[in-house]
Amino acid sequence: MEKYHVQKFCSVGHNVFVGDRTCCDNFHPDGFEKFIHIWRDDHPDNSCNAIQNNHYSGMELQYHDGESFTKANKSIEHIAEFCRGNDRLLVHCAAGQTRSPAVALIAKVARGCDVYGAIADITRACYDERDIVPNWCLHPMRETIWWAHGKEWRRE
Repeated sequence: MEKYHVQKFCSVGHNVFVGDRTCCDNFHPDGFEKFIHIWRDDHPDNSCNAIQNNHYSGMELQYHDGESFTKANKSIEHIAEFCRGNDRLLVHCAAGQTRSPAVALIAKVARGCDVYGAIADITRACYDERDIVPNWCLHPMRETIWWAHGKEWRRE
């Protein structure tokens, strides 16, 4: 019988990748040009080795599952500014199922994707490539959609 293997990261488009903490440990620094390391200060053992050893590059984001981005140590706009461009970006948290997709949504919108198309892209990629469905939580989803619409209104 073949052993079932679940890939630990996936491409969600626009050179943005979503994964779990082992992706950073296994691919850092090769293969990606930018990293967002999402971790919880109340569970530091669930962080990647780069965060645990304080030898990380990229953005360190303290953010709890499903909470408002206003409680994170970086604002949505700060995250978006870091994500702009076309560098290969790995967004990872402990499991890559709740916080990483939420932050990847900001990254894709910052790179020019429509927010609703980005939600679909991320959901589809996570399911097709990792056999998981993102845990889309109310507060970060609502805040990101509002932010995305605010960006569209400013363009008019």
